[in-house]
Amino acid sequence: MTKRPRITTLTDDMARCVNNPADRAVLGLPLAESIAAESPAPVKAPAKRGPNKTEALYRDTHLRGQDARYEALTVKLANGHRYTPDYAHWDDGVLVLTEVKGSYKLHSHGRARLAFDQARVEWPQFRWVWATKRTAKDGGGFRVEVAP
Repeated sequence: MTKRPRITTLTDDMARCVNNPADRAVLGLPLAESIAAESPAPVKAPAKRGPNKTEALYRDTHLRGQDARYEALTVKLANGHRYTPDYAHWDDGVLVLTEVKGSYKLHSHGRARLAFDQARVEWPQFRWVWATKRTAKDGGGFRVEVAP
């Protein structure tokens, strides 16, 4: 098992991906307006909405007590697309990005997994977590995969 590098500071490209002013403050980043003159942000801030029931359940059961931020970070991929994981939080100096999906495999499930895997390859300095809700028949809870 290879050891993941620890992140103590974000690169300029990574810092520009953090859109929410509250999240920027928690991470010790300047407000977006102060860096806008230096270079344009890589992505436009998405319209803020809250987590769905499955994402909220995962937060309440697996991220309790951690400062997990919902859709706080958007990464730009080499193919021109963007990917926004559901949750971002720090764990022992490593930024953990988590995608949560329900038990029903909707048409968007495959596309989200493809974007998740691409982002994981292009941004290996983060720890990537994929969580899928299990049905009651399968024992309930979440199946959590921490990407290598």
